[in-house]
Amino acid sequence: MSRHIFGLALVLTLTASVAFAGSPTLWGDYVETRSNHLLAGGCTYSAEAGSDANQAVLAWRVGSGDMAGLSVVAVILGKGNLQLGNHERETVLYIDEKATPAQQETLRQLFATRYAALFGTLKKVASTPIFFENDGSDRYAVHVPGQVEIATRTIRASDHEPACDRIVWYTPLSSDATASVVATSKHVYSGGDLGAIWNIPNKRSAYVGTFSFSPEMAVR
Repeated sequence: MSRHIFGLALVLTLTASVAFAGSPTLWGDYVETRSNHLLAGGCTYSAEAGSDANQAVLAWRVGSGDMAGLSVVAVILGKGNLQLGNHERETVLYIDEKATPAQQETLRQLFATRYAALFGTLKKVASTPIFFENDGSDRYAVHVPGQVEIATRTIRASDHEPACDRIVWYTPLSSDATASVVATSKHVYSGGDLGAIWNIPNKRSAYVGTFSFSPEMAVR
Protein backbone atom coordinates (compact mmCIF):
# COMPACT_ATOMS: atom_id res chain seq x y z
CA MET A 1 0.00 0.00 0.00
CA SER A 2 2.75 2.48 0.94
CA ARG A 3 4.55 1.71 -2.34
CA HIS A 4 1.31 2.47 -4.23
CA ILE A 5 0.83 5.77 -2.40
CA PHE A 6 4.44 6.78 -3.07
CA GLY A 7 4.00 5.97 -6.73
CA LEU A 8 0.84 8.03 -6.97
CA ALA A 9 2.51 11.00 -5.27
CA LEU A 10 5.44 10.75 -7.69
CA VAL A 11 3.10 10.71 -10.69
CA LEU A 12 1.23 13.78 -9.39
CA THR A 13 4.49 15.63 -8.78
CA LEU A 14 5.80 14.85 -12.25
CA THR A 15 2.45 15.85 -13.72
CA ALA A 16 2.66 19.18 -11.88
CA SER A 17 6.10 19.79 -13.36
CA VAL A 18 5.00 19.31 -16.96
CA ALA A 19 1.33 20.27 -16.90
CA PHE A 20 2.02 23.64 -18.45
CA ALA A 21 4.71 22.51 -20.87
CA GLY A 22 4.46 24.58 -24.02
CA SER A 23 2.35 27.23 -22.29
CA PRO A 24 4.49 30.38 -21.80
CA THR A 25 2.20 32.05 -19.27
CA LEU A 26 -0.63 31.29 -16.91
CA TRP A 27 -3.24 34.04 -16.93
CA GLY A 28 -6.83 34.76 -15.98
CA ASP A 29 -9.12 36.82 -13.74
CA TYR A 30 -8.06 38.17 -10.35
CA VAL A 31 -9.99 39.43 -7.32
CA GLU A 32 -8.56 40.66 -4.01
CA THR A 33 -10.47 41.98 -1.01
CA ARG A 34 -8.93 43.50 2.12
CA SER A 35 -10.16 44.35 5.59
CA ASN A 36 -8.83 47.90 5.20
CA HIS A 37 -9.48 50.68 2.70
CA LEU A 38 -7.11 50.77 -0.28
CA LEU A 39 -8.32 54.17 -1.47
CA ALA A 40 -8.61 56.54 1.49
CA GLY A 41 -7.65 59.81 3.09
CA GLY A 42 -4.60 59.96 5.31
CA CYS A 43 -6.58 59.77 8.55
CA THR A 44 -8.35 56.56 7.52
CA TYR A 45 -5.09 55.08 6.26
CA SER A 46 -3.33 55.83 9.54
CA ALA A 47 -6.17 54.45 11.63
CA GLU A 48 -6.27 51.18 9.69
CA ALA A 49 -2.57 50.67 9.04
CA GLY A 50 -2.12 48.41 12.06
CA SER A 51 -4.12 45.33 12.87
CA ASP A 52 -7.11 46.42 10.75
CA ALA A 53 -5.08 45.59 7.64
CA ASN A 54 -4.41 41.95 8.43
CA GLN A 55 -7.19 40.08 6.59
CA ALA A 56 -7.54 39.36 2.88
CA VAL A 57 -9.10 37.03 0.35
CA LEU A 58 -7.45 36.48 -3.04
CA ALA A 59 -9.08 34.61 -5.92
CA TRP A 60 -7.74 33.53 -9.29
CA ARG A 61 -9.67 32.02 -12.21
CA VAL A 62 -7.45 30.43 -14.83
CA GLY A 63 -8.19 31.49 -18.39
CA SER A 64 -5.48 29.59 -20.25
CA GLY A 65 -4.58 26.03 -21.17
CA ASP A 66 -6.22 22.80 -20.05
CA MET A 67 -7.12 24.33 -16.70
CA ALA A 68 -9.17 27.20 -18.11
CA GLY A 69 -12.19 27.83 -15.89
CA LEU A 70 -10.63 26.41 -12.71
CA SER A 71 -10.32 28.66 -9.67
CA VAL A 72 -8.08 29.00 -6.61
CA VAL A 73 -8.96 31.03 -3.49
CA ALA A 74 -6.63 32.01 -0.63
CA VAL A 75 -7.81 33.38 2.73
CA ILE A 76 -5.00 35.12 4.61
CA LEU A 77 -4.89 36.21 8.26
CA GLY A 78 -1.82 38.10 9.47
CA LYS A 79 -0.55 39.20 12.85
CA GLY A 80 -0.15 42.69 11.42
CA ASN A 81 -0.53 44.69 8.23
CA LEU A 82 -0.17 42.26 5.34
CA GLN A 83 1.76 44.78 3.25
CA LEU A 84 3.68 46.87 5.78
CA GLY A 85 6.33 44.92 7.62
CA ASN A 86 7.19 41.24 7.57
CA HIS A 87 4.37 40.00 9.79
CA GLU A 88 3.59 36.34 10.30
CA ARG A 89 0.46 35.08 8.60
CA GLU A 90 -1.53 31.90 7.99
CA THR A 91 -3.45 30.90 4.88
CA VAL A 92 -6.20 28.51 3.89
CA LEU A 93 -6.03 27.56 0.21
CA TYR A 94 -9.09 26.31 -1.66
CA ILE A 95 -8.67 24.41 -4.94
CA ASP A 96 -11.53 23.99 -7.40
CA GLU A 97 -13.11 20.58 -7.02
CA LYS A 98 -13.78 20.50 -10.77
CA ALA A 99 -10.06 19.91 -11.27
CA THR A 100 -8.82 16.35 -11.64
CA PRO A 101 -6.59 15.03 -8.83
CA ALA A 102 -3.51 15.71 -10.95
CA GLN A 103 -4.72 19.23 -11.77
CA GLN A 104 -5.45 19.91 -8.10
CA GLU A 105 -1.92 18.89 -7.17
CA THR A 106 -0.51 21.05 -9.96
CA LEU A 107 -2.49 24.09 -8.78
CA ARG A 108 -1.53 23.47 -5.16
CA GLN A 109 2.17 23.31 -6.00
CA LEU A 110 1.98 26.21 -8.42
CA PHE A 111 0.27 28.67 -6.07
CA ALA A 112 1.84 27.51 -2.82
CA THR A 113 5.30 27.90 -4.33
CA ARG A 114 4.65 31.12 -6.23
CA TYR A 115 3.10 32.87 -3.23
CA ALA A 116 4.96 31.20 -0.37
CA ALA A 117 6.03 34.50 1.21
CA LEU A 118 2.56 36.01 0.86
CA PHE A 119 0.80 32.94 2.29
CA GLY A 120 3.17 32.33 5.20
CA THR A 121 2.10 29.15 6.98
CA LEU A 122 -0.20 27.17 4.70
CA LYS A 123 -2.56 25.90 7.34
CA LYS A 124 -4.94 23.94 5.12
CA VAL A 125 -5.49 23.03 1.48
CA ALA A 126 -9.00 21.92 0.58
CA SER A 127 -10.74 20.74 -2.59
CA THR A 128 -14.13 22.44 -2.73
CA PRO A 129 -16.69 23.99 -5.07
CA ILE A 130 -15.67 27.49 -6.12
CA PHE A 131 -18.00 29.83 -7.99
CA PHE A 132 -16.26 32.75 -9.73
CA GLU A 133 -18.39 35.17 -11.78
CA ASN A 134 -17.98 38.48 -13.59
CA ASP A 135 -20.48 40.37 -15.73
CA GLY A 136 -17.86 42.29 -17.71
CA SER A 137 -17.88 45.26 -15.34
CA ASP A 138 -16.45 45.85 -11.86
CA ARG A 139 -18.99 43.38 -10.48
CA TYR A 140 -17.20 40.20 -9.47
CA ALA A 141 -18.54 37.44 -7.22
CA VAL A 142 -16.55 34.64 -5.61
CA HIS A 143 -18.28 32.01 -3.48
CA VAL A 144 -16.82 29.07 -1.58
CA PRO A 145 -19.88 27.48 0.10
CA GLY A 146 -19.77 27.78 3.87
CA GLN A 147 -16.39 29.55 3.77
CA VAL A 148 -16.08 32.63 1.56
CA GLU A 149 -18.47 35.17 0.03
CA ILE A 150 -17.00 38.02 -2.02
CA ALA A 151 -18.73 40.65 -4.16
CA THR A 152 -17.37 43.85 -5.68
CA ARG A 153 -18.79 46.91 -7.44
CA THR A 154 -17.74 50.24 -8.91
CA ILE A 155 -16.87 52.93 -6.37
CA ARG A 156 -19.63 55.56 -6.11
CA ALA A 157 -19.27 59.24 -5.24
CA SER A 158 -21.18 58.55 -2.03
CA ASP A 159 -18.47 56.07 -0.95
CA HIS A 160 -15.86 58.78 -0.55
CA GLU A 161 -14.89 60.63 2.59
CA PRO A 162 -16.03 64.20 1.86
CA ALA A 163 -13.32 66.02 3.81
CA CYS A 164 -10.26 63.96 2.87
CA ASP A 165 -7.98 63.86 -0.13
CA ARG A 166 -7.97 60.27 -1.32
CA ILE A 167 -4.88 58.27 -2.24
CA VAL A 168 -4.40 54.63 -3.24
CA TRP A 169 -2.10 53.52 -0.44
CA TYR A 170 -1.53 49.88 -1.40
CA THR A 171 -0.67 47.86 -4.49
CA PRO A 172 -2.21 44.40 -5.06
CA LEU A 173 -0.82 41.74 -2.73
CA SER A 174 -0.06 39.66 -5.80
CA SER A 175 2.72 41.24 -7.85
CA ASP A 176 1.39 39.25 -10.83
CA ALA A 177 -1.88 41.22 -10.90
CA THR A 178 -2.87 44.12 -13.12
CA ALA A 179 -5.91 45.47 -11.33
CA SER A 180 -8.00 48.50 -10.39
CA VAL A 181 -9.42 49.56 -7.03
CA VAL A 182 -13.15 48.99 -6.61
CA ALA A 183 -15.57 48.77 -3.72
CA THR A 184 -16.26 45.64 -1.70
CA SER A 185 -19.97 45.00 -1.21
CA LYS A 186 -19.37 41.60 0.42
CA HIS A 187 -16.24 40.31 2.14
CA VAL A 188 -17.05 37.33 4.33
CA TYR A 189 -14.91 34.56 5.74
CA SER A 190 -16.90 32.14 7.90
CA GLY A 191 -14.54 29.16 7.98
CA GLY A 192 -13.09 27.69 11.15
CA ASP A 193 -9.49 27.05 10.15
CA LEU A 194 -7.84 30.39 10.97
CA GLY A 195 -9.29 31.03 14.41
CA ALA A 196 -11.11 34.14 13.18
CA ILE A 197 -14.10 34.99 11.03
CA TRP A 198 -15.06 38.33 9.50
CA ASN A 199 -17.76 40.21 7.61
CA ILE A 200 -16.44 43.52 6.21
CA PRO A 201 -18.74 45.03 3.54
CA ASN A 202 -18.91 48.43 1.86
CA LYS A 203 -15.31 49.57 1.79
CA ARG A 204 -13.02 50.84 -0.96
CA SER A 205 -11.04 47.71 -0.33
CA ALA A 206 -10.88 45.50 -3.42
CA TYR A 207 -8.75 45.01 -6.50
CA VAL A 208 -10.18 43.41 -9.65
CA GLY A 209 -8.45 42.67 -12.93
CA THR A 210 -6.16 40.02 -14.34
CA PHE A 211 -3.06 38.04 -13.42
CA SER A 212 -0.28 36.56 -15.50
CA PHE A 213 2.95 34.70 -14.75
CA SER A 214 5.17 31.99 -16.13
CA PRO A 215 4.46 28.58 -14.54
CA GLU A 216 8.15 27.71 -14.84
CA MET A 217 8.82 30.39 -12.20
CA ALA A 218 6.67 28.54 -9.67
CA VAL A 219 6.91 24.79 -10.33
CA ARG A 220 10.22 22.99 -10.24
